[in-house]
Amino acid sequence: MINIEATCDRRFIVVLALNQLATSVCARVKLFLGREVNIQQLAGQRAGSSTGQALHQNLEIDIQQYCSVERRSQLIKELFEIKRLLFRPWKAIEYESVSRVRSSQSFADNSENNVIRNQVPGINRQLGFLAKSGAMGYSLTKHVACRDLRNISIRHQFFGLSALAGAGRAKQYNAHAFVSIAKQRGYATGNEVSGQSVISSQLLSQALRGTHKMSARNAFYAQSGGVTAVINASACGVIETARKHPSQIKKVYAGRNGIIGALTEDMIDTSRESARTIAALKHTPGGAFGSARYKLKGIEENRAEYERLIDVFRAHDIGYFFYNGGNDSMDTAHKVSQISKSMGYAVTCLGIPKTVDNDLPVTDTCPGFGSVAKYVAVSTREAALDVISMSKTSTKVFVLEVMGRHAGWIAAAGGLAGSEPGDAPHIILFPEVPFKKRAFLKRVRECVKKYDFCVIVVSEGAQYANGTFLAEAGTRDAFGHAQLGGVAPVVAQMVRDNLGFKYHYAIADYLQRSARHIASKTDVDQAYAVGKAAVQLALQGKTAVMPVIKRVSDKPFRWKIESAPLSRIANKEKMLPKRYISKDGFGITAAARRYLEPLIRGEDYPPYINGLPDYVTLKNVAVKPRLKTKFVV
Repeated sequence: MINIEATCDRRFIVVLALNQLATSVCARVKLFLGREVNIQQLAGQRAGSSTGQALHQNLEIDIQQYCSVERRSQLIKELFEIKRLLFRPWKAIEYESVSRVRSSQSFADNSENNVIRNQVPGINRQLGFLAKSGAMGYSLTKHVACRDLRNISIRHQFFGLSALAGAGRAKQYNAHAFVSIAKQRGYATGNEVSGQSVISSQLLSQALRGTHKMSARNAFYAQSGGVTAVINASACGVIETARKHPSQIKKVYAGRNGIIGALTEDMIDTSRESARTIAALKHTPGGAFGSARYKLKGIEENRAEYERLIDVFRAHDIGYFFYNGGNDSMDTAHKVSQISKSMGYAVTCLGIPKTVDNDLPVTDTCPGFGSVAKYVAVSTREAALDVISMSKTSTKVFVLEVMGRHAGWIAAAGGLAGSEPGDAPHIILFPEVPFKKRAFLKRVRECVKKYDFCVIVVSEGAQYANGTFLAEAGTRDAFGHAQLGGVAPVVAQMVRDNLGFKYHYAIADYLQRSARHIASKTDVDQAYAVGKAAVQLALQGKTAVMPVIKRVSDKPFRWKIESAPLSRIANKEKMLPKRYISKDGFGITAAARRYLEPLIRGEDYPPYINGLPDYVTLKNVAVKPRLKTKFVV
């Protein structure tokens, strides 16, 4: 028996039931002050039959003395307690739902109320069919009012949880994730013919009220590819944020040596590290858990590896996968999200951007790039001061080789070293500009004649018009990329052989990407932010996406975090735009300077002990394997 006692004149109560696709059952009942309405009794009298059959019928309950029904509903599957429903707080209205599930939580948020009330139109056709089916005895709907309400049919893709999740309630799962998780946990069973699931009404009533909490699951985090000065800051953001949500994420496991750690079931339990140690990751360079250049091939080409990943995830109750890397890593995360669904063990997969090359599309910049850019700009300026000091009697040409296989972002950052005409660097060699030997040597000669020295910044990916790298060694790395053998000595020797100038060269190599002591504060902040955002997106039910950085303005420099589908990022490269390269092809433009300068701003020095940075070393306690089979990579 359902007793609803009104506490105020002309107040509306929305009776929220389950959605059928984009539907929910709402009956808005207008109540009068001080009245008590026995809906079951009145419904039974109206229909001349049992309460259950009465509610199966049109349910046009004309309660003349007490209220009028403003919305027609032909099936009530579940009633929920709502304490504060409209635009101002009320005293709680308490009643018992048909399935005898009590709630103590109110729908207080106006945005939630609006969405719930707006779901009313368009539901009656679906409900009419279900009501008639139930009246005829079909098992799908025959247990409705005053019964067990054990089963309720819904479609997988959507129900009212989306409204609640969209309103910002962190503890509520959104529609895209809830049903698949419910099936995994045994709350639901699938119906392959109708494309529907049968989920317990108690689970759904609790979920729609926001009182149901899915059991927490573990997360897996892995670092991929070349590390950076700030990749551990992203790890810090992931772990610290996950620890704030113990009801949804139990532990964060890290892959020892990246994705290989998952394949070989060699994982690290980050919960064994103290909060202070995890916080110290933010100022520690390198990859704290180990990284790897290991690319998973296509699903059809090497399905065994993906199935192994899912087996490991299933064995360790891992429901979240955070992959911190570049283009190839985003491709892997995207593929894992796809195959996990097909294998019936849906994993929430998030990519986390990381690459010093700054070549990921969609995002304004990639964490790791800002610090490399700062290192290269500073090093170019300082080296130039050294060369000019000795140029009269010694070195005339200095060549600095920087990273960047296909994109010249890092080389362009060297251009920040100079602000006036004649300042170093005098020549920048970009991968995007085909190398022309004659034009290059002519420019070197002119610079030495005019300034008495010449500083050159060259990208490792500098290439001829036919696509051949200046320094291609003829080998390939694990990702299938050409292994470059060092372009600086090639260029320097070219100068010596053709112009006779004394030279020196330097290869920044690992120094540029590991120099945490000179990291950009902007870069550190952004690296942490994308790690934090990845967890937040996962808890919102988002999957197969990557948090991206969106630039709001240059002056003042402002940015925010958004998200983008992995399909827009995987295996794609963002080249240095032509508008960032000077017309002669040897320098950067004002537009490039406007883009680059904010990214190297700010200092975020690590703590020092005895003159050296105090970097943290983790215990990296192993997670006990659960699978009997071994996997060899």
